[in-house]
Amino acid sequence: MVKGWSSLTRWLSVVCCWAVLSPVLAEKVTVTYCVDPDWLPYEAIENSQHIGLSSDYIKLLEENTNYDFQLVITETWQQSLNAIKSGDCMVLPMLNKTSQRDLYLDFTKAYFTAPNFLVSAQEQPFLQGIENIGQRTLGLTQGYRISEFIKRNYPNINTMTFETEYQGLRAVAEGQIDLFIGSVLSVNNHIQKHGLSNLKLAGWAGPSDILRMGVAKGQHELLNNLNQALSEISDHQHFDIYNRWNDVTIIDNTNYKLIWQVVLGGLIVLALILLRYSIIRDYNQKLTFKNQQLSQLQQELMNSNAELQRISQHDDLTGLYNRHHFNGLIASGQYNNFDKGPLCLIVLDLDLFKAINDNHGHVVGDQVLKAFGGLLLECCDAADVVGRWGGEEFIIIKQPAEQDEAKKLCEKIQVSLSKRVFPHQQRLTCSFGIACMKPNEGLMDCFKRADQMLYAAKNQGRNQICQ
Repeated sequence: MVKGWSSLTRWLSVVCCWAVLSPVLAEKVTVTYCVDPDWLPYEAIENSQHIGLSSDYIKLLEENTNYDFQLVITETWQQSLNAIKSGDCMVLPMLNKTSQRDLYLDFTKAYFTAPNFLVSAQEQPFLQGIENIGQRTLGLTQGYRISEFIKRNYPNINTMTFETEYQGLRAVAEGQIDLFIGSVLSVNNHIQKHGLSNLKLAGWAGPSDILRMGVAKGQHELLNNLNQALSEISDHQHFDIYNRWNDVTIIDNTNYKLIWQVVLGGLIVLALILLRYSIIRDYNQKLTFKNQQLSQLQQELMNSNAELQRISQHDDLTGLYNRHHFNGLIASGQYNNFDKGPLCLIVLDLDLFKAINDNHGHVVGDQVLKAFGGLLLECCDAADVVGRWGGEEFIIIKQPAEQDEAKKLCEKIQVSLSKRVFPHQQRLTCSFGIACMKPNEGLMDCFKRADQMLYAAKNQGRNQICQ
């Protein structure tokens, strides 16, 4: 009897402990987060609710973790950035990683990518890329990564900053600025939603958005758990989320007050309303199909433009920049100042290269040129612009660099050439012309002086450096 009572007591104790502990084990940990309130289809706030691509990812994370995500409402993207800096929220669910944001955020692995495009009025010409903007005014969105990229890498471009993408696009539509830069999905959404039919995609615009989750510094456990949960999202789930938000074109024009008035007015008017609704539904289905075709054409256009840009600016044989690229640099005027320090231009030419073609054929000559292009890349710094001007003549733009630094680079190439054996046991030498840009001098004038030095080097017996 005592033994049976003891067993019953232990069983009741286990049941009571489970009843007490189970709510604790199931309790969710609250995680506050902020979003860009006007960046559909990626994310937005509508009627105090989080919508868009990132909202679906947040729901998946809530299902697969013990986190309860609580939205902190903001009115602009800059407010969201300020909120995470001040500690008002812990996570930004969809943004690009930048060196500036690394100061106050840790980032998960990337889970979504999308390209950026230039947008212009329909009558404006198509542009191959950012470097062809010239004197046009470019609109940027405050706080966006692509805005930081433009200001850092293209400081000479005239820019105007807006709080939201829609404000920038409207400025283009109204003729206040020439161009705007934005992510292709959100730009497409604004154009359709606000009826900006006089706008078009005008060209590829720099690096794509590589979107991650940003976590406030010091939240290492949260960061690790988010990375783990993101890695468990299947390709099928990613695809479903993308399809759900890719073509957001739903515009609710229903006047519910008018509907009630029509219902009270009689069945005949109601029948007309239903007929009208049927027509609108058919129209929306056709519009959705057209949008899908547009998305497909946009993707094909992006792929074609990327390949055309690469082909138009690179030499097929050596892989170096070609003359067309350097002509673009000259036309853009981006090297007509000393913002990045002094500039030196080197023009170099393989000595007696014609003899290789004559004695061994053009196939061997092409092999030699290709190998020589690789040698130049090995000798030059990553910041140097190296290209093939034509034939056996090459060009190097080095900035920042003084004249002695340019000469040291030429000497380094000479030493590498003396040690290198090219196809068919060919040994090569090279003649160099150096010119450093003067104040108020254009890049083409500097090139002409370097070219004159090259001819002087050849007249002095080749394998010489003249400056």
